[in-house]
Amino acid sequence: MAEKEWDKLKNSVALGAGEKPAYIWWGVDYFEPQRQMKGDFQLMTVGGHRGRTYRENTGVVRKRGELVLTNRRIIWLEKKGIVKKDFHAAFDIPFGSILGVSSQGVIPKLVISDPTGRHEFWVSDVGKAVALINRKLREAKNVPAAATRVAQPPAKVLAICPQCRNRIPAESKFCPECGENLQPKKQNSAKT
Repeated sequence: MAEKEWDKLKNSVALGAGEKPAYIWWGVDYFEPQRQMKGDFQLMTVGGHRGRTYRENTGVVRKRGELVLTNRRIIWLEKKGIVKKDFHAAFDIPFGSILGVSSQGVIPKLVISDPTGRHEFWVSDVGKAVALINRKLREAKNVPAAATRVAQPPAKVLAICPQCRNRIPAESKFCPECGENLQPKKQNSAKT
């Protein structure tokens, strides 16, 4: 990605340590779902009189902005401001929460699914966008172990069963495979 492109947006996006921009799609349309109460609804009053009937109507608002792909997340930027319009991060989708990336519709749209729902975007080359995002998702999963180190429980010490020669947990009293008693045999001392 060209530094000149990123210079236009770098004051609008706070990147985390080690996070780098990978690609920017300019002039993207985002279809934001809207929920509104419209129409008639049935309302029963205390006296039993019927009121109006309402039903929920879901619509879509089309917004224009920029889509930024980093090595950790996807960021949606919108222009905001009264006098001078600047870009502001409206939302981001961390790679860990992405459930799927696809191209859908007669006029193909980039669709990103996460636990909050579907995010639909019109980008210039949907096929390239899907491939690039999927590649970044795969790269993020293959982060070196040092970067994502998690405390591991200590490894179990294994022993070998003297009867069947299978590996068994060291603290076992009996072999789970053959049933051999692994407890030390007590010596009986004869009393005279």
